[in-house]
Amino acid sequence: MNSCSTMNTFIRGKCMSMCPEKEIRMRERNGLLHQLESVQMGKSESVTGNRRTIKSRRRADYKRVIKSFSRPAAGHGPPDPDDIRPPQVLLQTVKYLLSEVVPSQSLPWNEVYDFVFDRLRAVRQDLVIQGTPSVESVEILEPIARFLAYAGYRSCEEPASRFDAVIHRQHLLECVQRLLVLYDRQERESGRSATGCDGRADTEALYLVLAPGSADALQRALQLPAAYRSDTVESALEFSLACYSGNYVRALRRLPLLPPLLACLAALHVPHLRRQALRVMSVAYSSRTLRYPSAALADLFLTGSAAEVVDECRHYGLSADVDAGISFDKNRFDLSVRVRTPVRLEAVDRKLAAADVTKLLLGEPV
Repeated sequence: MNSCSTMNTFIRGKCMSMCPEKEIRMRERNGLLHQLESVQMGKSESVTGNRRTIKSRRRADYKRVIKSFSRPAAGHGPPDPDDIRPPQVLLQTVKYLLSEVVPSQSLPWNEVYDFVFDRLRAVRQDLVIQGTPSVESVEILEPIARFLAYAGYRSCEEPASRFDAVIHRQHLLECVQRLLVLYDRQERESGRSATGCDGRADTEALYLVLAPGSADALQRALQLPAAYRSDTVESALEFSLACYSGNYVRALRRLPLLPPLLACLAALHVPHLRRQALRVMSVAYSSRTLRYPSAALADLFLTGSAAEVVDECRHYGLSADVDAGISFDKNRFDLSVRVRTPVRLEAVDRKLAAADVTKLLLGEPV
């Protein structure tokens, strides 16, 4: 994201709607309005040679249309203040997206995700352009980080053509790290803990689970002021410490005890945790005669059935059978095969089903 570092002064946004009027007219004219921000006005027909094309004509719904992300064009001057939304409008936009669009059932999830991800990216861009003060930036970025944590898990089974997990994680990490910088800045400027940031403890916990076992994340958590050592942070710390110490079985057992958003993030690490646990068990329980019960391993690995854990073991070259169990052999475990991609877990889905997702993303009591 372009930080406009060459500018001596930051722009103050003047656009008081979720999308600038100029952009609305341009996108309406060029057929670039999304279904979630427009109404259909009929269809138009065009003929090119022997090919007939029918397009839906859409009109902007001014209460729902939201500024889309666009990269700054090289050689252009500074952005027009009339195209930039001030912090209060950005916060309004974030709340609208998370409370009205994310729960939408009118479109498949991947289309809802693409829309929300793009519009939140534009929000972050407007923040950077304006050099928004720490307190206001934190209030806007915290729910964005929560959405990214939630959406990464909900999208994990989507094909690569619909969801880029690497790009998504980069944006989540960037958002969380930006928040950590803002928290630290507030402390330096005030000389005390930034008690006005109610979501800081949750963000610190997200950072721990986003990179479980990271020495930097653990050191930061252990040096947190007492005000932020909440139960959420403590549970994230236990999970991360288990990963750091190589106690992968303990990490898997801790996962169902995590709060919903932390469980979403932790679930994305489960394929790696399973692989590491199987590697350790292949050495510790290596035997030509002993068998480990597949049902017991399925429970430990948070799989839906013994058949799933058998498939997981076979993926790494181990001999496994639903009835006969798992035969661990340190010479057969194959480290060269790829780690499996994450899948949704019943334990995490139950947590999300029991929660009000909108309140969860907005950081409201649930």
